[in-house]
Amino acid sequence: MTEIRLALSDDERGPERTRAKTLRLRGELEGALAGEGSAELARAPEAAAAGAKGDPVTIGAIVISLVSSGTLTALITSIFAHVKRERDEIEVTTPEGVTVKVNAGDLESEDKRAAIEDTIRRAVDAAGA
Repeated sequence: MTEIRLALSDDERGPERTRAKTLRLRGELEGALAGEGSAELARAPEAAAAGAKGDPVTIGAIVISLVSSGTLTALITSIFAHVKRERDEIEVTTPEGVTVKVNAGDLESEDKRAAIEDTIRRAVDAAGA
């Protein structure tokens, strides 16, 4: 099983906003990946900012365990849709340690979009997904 880590960039309005956005993204991913039946989502341990309320492991990061290429396709599609709609920036970190930042500006160019997708796929393939 291959694990991919997603991290939303900190929201300038504070950690509570980042936490809410992360929970919304997690819900979107659970819905998108449910039909695949071969992905598991987990909260990634991450230190919360000083004074943040709530469970610190829920702030900013999600770990997705992938089993199939169909799951990877659904994940990439969901990330792109979320970034375009919410104007967020998401860092995708592959098992090989490759980190790709996805932001709305990059998705406006088909070439950049294809390059991001290709980088994620090659890194996951190298890890044996």
